[in-house]
Amino acid sequence: MLVDWLVLGLAATGSIALASVGTRLALGYARRRALIDEPGRRRSHVIPTPRGGGLGVVLALLVVLAWVLSRGDLPMNQALAFGIGMF
Repeated sequence: MLVDWLVLGLAATGSIALASVGTRLALGYARRRALIDEPGRRRSHVIPTPRGGGLGVVLALLVVLAWVLSRGDLPMNQALAFGIGMF
């Protein structure tokens, strides 16, 4: 039982780190390529905002999903529904 909690804690820490690094890389790429949403009447932000920062989070979730599947902790149909739902 304690081992399961340790594995879960390590997985959570790793996924947070992966999402943080992935988001930072995606935002850096967006800034270098000028993939910027400008403020406007139909926009929800008031300052120029880079696009694509959520890509790091999605990739981290897919990595964790693959790991959970490899452990057999989640049925395949639920994993597919979750993976498809992210897009």
